[in-house]
Amino acid sequence: MLYAEFSELYRFNYQDRTWVKRKRNTPVIARVQAIPVQNEELFAMRALLMVKKSPISFDDLKGDSETYFEEACKLGLIESSEFWDNYLNEVVQYAKRPKDGYHRNPSQSESLLLEISRSDVRPEFLSDSSSRWQNWAVRP
Repeated sequence: MLYAEFSELYRFNYQDRTWVKRKRNTPVIARVQAIPVQNEELFAMRALLMVKKSPISFDDLKGDSETYFEEACKLGLIESSEFWDNYLNEVVQYAKRPKDGYHRNPSQSESLLLEISRSDVRPEFLSDSSSRWQNWAVRP
């Protein structure tokens, strides 16, 4: 089971601090919070949680790598154009509050792209095609 699917089957009981299986046929709306690119390890951990099925521990999620970022790179997640397109679309889609420093609404997509390109993301991950990024920036 993927991490994003977990909330479809279980809910957290805050009173008992336990996970409880949901009743069948209960509609669920859930998402995994976006992580700022600058927080490299958490960003990579989230990427791994979205693709690794049923990790049993944080160490299992890292595999043989020493860090989450190293493991995400090894699996090709950070280098994937599809990953970055999904991430950027998600950030824009769920931007609600101005105080979320890494969020921008679609009218500010160029400034989001500039912020990401100036961040700690390695340049080779952003340089595959400026026209592709330009096309993303002008999407409605």
